[in-house]
Amino acid sequence: MSILVDQRTRVLVQGITGRDGSFHARSMMEYGTQVVAGVTPGKGGTLQDGVPVYDSVIEAAEAQHANTALIFVPPAFAADAILEAASSPRIRLVVCITEGIPTLDMARVHDQLRSRPNAPRLLGPNCPGLISPGKCKVGIMPGHIHMEGRIGLVSRSGTLTYEVVHQLTLAGIGQSTCIGIGGDPIIGTTFLHALEMFEADSHTDAVVMIGEIGGTDEEEAARFIGEKMSKPVVGFIAGQTAPPGKRMGHAGAIISGGSGTAAEKIRALEEVGVPVAGIPSEIPSFLRKMVSEHKPRPAAKGVRPPRAVVRTERSERPDRPPRRDAPSYGGGRPQRGQGGPRPPRAAQPGRGYRTDGPRSEGRPASRVHGRPDTRPTDTRAGSHRPDGRRGAPDSVLGGRGSVGPRPRSGPSSGPYRQTGASPRPGGRPTGRPTGRPEGRPAQGGKPTGRPAGRREEGRTDSRAHLRQESSRKRPATRGGARVNPAGGPGRRGGGGGGR
Repeated sequence: MSILVDQRTRVLVQGITGRDGSFHARSMMEYGTQVVAGVTPGKGGTLQDGVPVYDSVIEAAEAQHANTALIFVPPAFAADAILEAASSPRIRLVVCITEGIPTLDMARVHDQLRSRPNAPRLLGPNCPGLISPGKCKVGIMPGHIHMEGRIGLVSRSGTLTYEVVHQLTLAGIGQSTCIGIGGDPIIGTTFLHALEMFEADSHTDAVVMIGEIGGTDEEEAARFIGEKMSKPVVGFIAGQTAPPGKRMGHAGAIISGGSGTAAEKIRALEEVGVPVAGIPSEIPSFLRKMVSEHKPRPAAKGVRPPRAVVRTERSERPDRPPRRDAPSYGGGRPQRGQGGPRPPRAAQPGRGYRTDGPRSEGRPASRVHGRPDTRPTDTRAGSHRPDGRRGAPDSVLGGRGSVGPRPRSGPSSGPYRQTGASPRPGGRPTGRPTGRPEGRPAQGGKPTGRPAGRREEGRTDSRAHLRQESSRKRPATRGGARVNPAGGPGRRGGGGGGR
């Protein structure tokens, strides 16, 4: 039903007692993967989340019959961890998640694995792992975004894998196996290896290939697709706007010497008939088109033909017109109930439906008593709330028990505005509070047009308005007569009498 991993996969985790190893081991067990052992030198004989821990891979594989090794080891020791896993005769697949392994270390590992006659397959390093939805997950991929189906996916980028899988799932397209091969310059499994396995898998009907700038793996995969691939392939190349000489994320994602550009890779794929999407959301529509136009080979005698790869959209079926009120999910995910008028909803007690009014003819009876629900309908907001309280839900209004939207609050809604602060001597605003309520006049009764309490050097005195308030409450007097603080008309400040 898948490639590389299935329900029979038994995983041991190297570095299971670390932060990342323990977290993802629990995630795999929650998904249903058989995590049977862990390996951490010096911690043998202990338990990690109920999983026995051993000192070496050979000991753990022999004791628990593990056939897959997952590596969460720091970069300085990851190369030795790969070779240790490959030395066990029971291990047939090694998945290395570690990022940042030195290239010379991986060159040494690559040469040793090629020299061994029965070496296991290496996936990675610097990869998210692989998953067969509904069966097994080995790595760090989020399992909830995947859906079981018949589309294979292979990618050099981890996060782009999640994005494309999410788009496929929203469009109703399931996956058989999703593989992240890694983005380092030297990796164990390439596009060629993954495409060969998908071509030989009878439960995969089409493949999505996600490449990126750097290297020549995509060009080699294009030649293989044109010569030996019989199943439809849809491509996507990341890094189309990357400048030459800049490493973009992965160690292998770099355009060097004028080669490895996105334009070259797109041209190579399009020459062999592989459509290349401009953005990930276009992949489902390209995939539907390729699958509908592809002519499958006749099935062998006695072999049941595979089921349909994807569900057709309602708009493509002339016998069932699309429902107008159906929402759109990722480019046409078919919804339940499309293709005709929706049947009337059954009347339910306490939910505001009536069957005895002038418009209730032909409506079904109550589910409970088998007769029309004649209870009066409360049309006020919130009458259908399950907790029995009146009023609209709390999320609609401002909060629990409120009768309207919450008042806006913030720096610009109070009496003291945070914007329009006093400028600096050079003319730039300081960003400090003005120190005066907005719109309040100065002492003389006329607005001054500038913040109150501003010093000569352009700073704000936060207590200036308090002194003004106290001066207003206690007006100055001279001989029992009130003195005009403005000093008479046309004068600023000053003495008494308005001379």
